[in-house]
Amino acid sequence: MGHGPGVGPAAPPERDAPGIAAVERENRGFDLISRRPHPEDAQTAIEIRSIEVKGRADVGEVALSANEYRTAGRLGRDYWLYAVFNCGGQPEVHSIQNPARWSWKPVMAVEQYRIGVAELMEAVQ
Repeated sequence: MGHGPGVGPAAPPERDAPGIAAVERENRGFDLISRRPHPEDAQTAIEIRSIEVKGRADVGEVALSANEYRTAGRLGRDYWLYAVFNCGGQPEVHSIQNPARWSWKPVMAVEQYRIGVAELMEAVQ
């Protein structure tokens, strides 16, 4: 991953740190919400990050689900992808702001299987 505006190495967010909430079970299209409080008013956030974390044992492709991709497009600069490579050794965290702006390639998955009537009837006999 190259380094440019909104792209680069990052420290991983601490899951239980103040201002970090795990939301992966809520099907929001991301795993964590990070809120950086205003220095003079802790109840006001000056930056909010919706963070999707993808980990790989080595270095490899990263895929987003349809929900994650749509959410990244909708949230724009507030959506961050944290790609963690080499999880099996020395982890490297790469943060990407607004990942939907990059050239993602759709992957077609098998949704269902079909069999023709003739083959079905032959199987019955």
